[in-house]
Amino acid sequence: MRPALADAVELGPAHVRGRLYDLGPYPAAVLVASEAEEGAIHGVLLDVAAAALPVLDEYEAVHATAPAAGLYRRVLTEAQLAAAARPRHPCWIYVWARGTPPGRRVESGIWQPAPRR
Repeated sequence: MRPALADAVELGPAHVRGRLYDLGPYPAAVLVASEAEEGAIHGVLLDVAAAALPVLDEYEAVHATAPAAGLYRRVLTEAQLAAAARPRHPCWIYVWARGTPPGRRVESGIWQPAPRR
């Protein structure tokens, strides 16, 4: 996947409204629908070329022609940048496409992969 992100520009720390789940080797994000629902997913916002999106879709197991067949789907949402002149920024995020994720919720909203053995 590195070539798809080779020209990415880091915009800085950001978060989106949602919940994060630990599925072991990878996380699952679920966006929340309203202000009343709690939760934030923290990460780093990247600016990537549009040409990289199909490569990232393949990596994230997105199936454009059969969305229900994929693990994730790419959706447009809004990220809140930690420190910026324009704090709200439209962004793509890969969200879990199969109902409630089967893993444990990550209350901090910060996913850290388990150490490799």
